[in-house]
Amino acid sequence: MRPLRLIPIALSIILVAAPALAQVPSVPLCLEPGNDDKCETWTATFDGTGAANDTANAVATDPSGSHVFVTGETTVIGGEREVTTIAYDAASGARIWVTTEPREGVDEGRTIAVTPDGETVLVGGSGGATGMHLMAYEASTGSRLWRTEHVSGVSDRIEGLALSQDGATAFITGYGASGYTDTGISDYDFTTVAVDIATGHENWTSVYQGDANFWDVAVAVDTGVVDETGQDIVAVTGRSNGPGAGNNQTDYVTVGYDAATGEQLWKNSYDGPAHDREYPYALDISGDTVFVTGESWGLEDDYATVAYDLATGAEKWSTRRTMAGSDRPLAILASEDVVYVTGHADCCLPERLMTVVAYDAQTGAVLWEKQRSGPTGEVGHELALSPDGDTLYVGGMRGGMVFGVGVEGLYPSVGYARFLVVAFNTSDGTQQWAAQFEGGTFTGDIAITDDGTKLFITGGGQSSLSGDYSTAGYSL
Repeated sequence: MRPLRLIPIALSIILVAAPALAQVPSVPLCLEPGNDDKCETWTATFDGTGAANDTANAVATDPSGSHVFVTGETTVIGGEREVTTIAYDAASGARIWVTTEPREGVDEGRTIAVTPDGETVLVGGSGGATGMHLMAYEASTGSRLWRTEHVSGVSDRIEGLALSQDGATAFITGYGASGYTDTGISDYDFTTVAVDIATGHENWTSVYQGDANFWDVAVAVDTGVVDETGQDIVAVTGRSNGPGAGNNQTDYVTVGYDAATGEQLWKNSYDGPAHDREYPYALDISGDTVFVTGESWGLEDDYATVAYDLATGAEKWSTRRTMAGSDRPLAILASEDVVYVTGHADCCLPERLMTVVAYDAQTGAVLWEKQRSGPTGEVGHELALSPDGDTLYVGGMRGGMVFGVGVEGLYPSVGYARFLVVAFNTSDGTQQWAAQFEGGTFTGDIAITDDGTKLFITGGGQSSLSGDYSTAGYSL
């Protein structure tokens, strides 16, 4: 396993000075007056030099709530992609700085986080055969502080980024292949790397390979502290082939690591009643519990959510929800007492139903469930919770992809997908408000400021009208 290596600053950053980036944010305009309950405070777009598809994937705010940061990938002249990260003023949407990473192995910004002191922005990126990357930028200027690279050998992809409880260490996870299977396919393993935020140096790397020695694909990471012992633990979840290499022989696998050393402390798996395909999508830690959700085959794809003990990995409970047709949960968010899951149910294509379920965190019992849909369907993709715990925000999209475009089939729709934000009362799931704007397919993220006064949604890309980053701010 090759270690992380530092890449000299002078060779890898193009920083565009803020004075050259004067920008007047768009005038707020409700897309459908009378149907939208809330207008955007501001909207902003960004178009790469290649005048092609630019996709924002992640958004984060600083602790003060004064700045919002967006990352993704933009297309440059010649068709190549590069990681582009943007800082906006949270109140006005004015662009503060833009920084890009020359390709040099990284072309896709996947994840973003801001350190607790608000001074450093961390961006996780992928570059195929050249590894998983982590970049650190000065939050006030966008100047790069360092960049690291982890190469497994054949290919790598980053899927998650989390910070230690003290904010000193960043953990990136995804999957890497150091070789090939007997059939010539990349042999992926969970790959998790701990990086010192002050220096960019690797603290440790841990790899998990499942019983089938085939595809072990990590999708999410989070950190927590065991109450009784004070031990910091990093939990990673993903799909792993159990008895064989087929796509219908995968289970959820969740692994717990010692945050200080990378030692594997425990592993647990979830195999549904049909012993068929199990694909986890999201993980969150609250208190002494790790929560994982994803799709699991029964008679059809169902929501399957599992709770594990943070210290031991022992299963506390698991629950399944059959909505209608093919059901796919995409996000999970846990508070002290309640676990929220959102995604969609495909009851009658092309119409998808946004589905939100609230579970009791201690037992897994369903507290409430809500579904909603627009004329061309809706999907819940990300979750945020107000600081007082009274409001759950669901970010997603209304409408499907353009006819003929789709990973798993054709989802006809009229026009293009629209960004969608829906606010629910956490006590009973009553909808408080909904808002949408014309931005593109929801490939991105939502974030809320620590004081709960502002919310941001970002995305854009293949099916958007402009193919640009699109970001909107809302006052709460």
